Amino acid sequence: LDIRGLRDPSCLSHVPLLDLDDTRTILTVGADAAACWWEGPTSAGDRIYITSPERKMKHAHTAELAGADIKNGKLVVSEPLPERFKHATKKATELFFSRVAAVERPVFLDAEEEEADGDVDGEEDKMLIGGHVIVFFTPGVAQKIEGMKITNFGQQGNLGR
Repeated sequence: LDIRGLRDPSCLSHVPLLDLDDTRTILTVGADAAACWWEGPTSAGDRIYITSPERKMKHAHTAELAGADIKNGKLVVSEPLPERFKHATKKATELFFSRVAAVERPVFLDAEEEEADGDVDGEEDKMLIGGHVIVFFTPGVAQKIEGMKITNFGQQGNLGR
């Protein structure tokens, strides 16, 4: 079973907020993070998370990506960040700056294809058996799997398996 997240395993999941422009819509995060988190127009609407700029951690913020300047390490968000983030950059303070994290990370589950002898629709035949996912029952908690690409799972010829 191969489980992958970001397309490049060397991509960082969070980085310091280095700088924020006067409009509070252009965040400097570094070229590596910008390249990992922005893949072009298909990334528009992907979310990033900015940690709270104060000690009690009550003002974290989520923003949607609208564009990027990868060469200069900048991400553009669809709406201005709250004013408080202007003073929570690494440029403004070396001691207590916010961090930016990628929230949208595609997950891929790929299982190896295996052949096994078996009975498919009453005929002895080779059937394909793939990977399996088990979701445990958790009372009071909705089970939701979304945005995941699953390949080579289940059993050929057995609906729901």
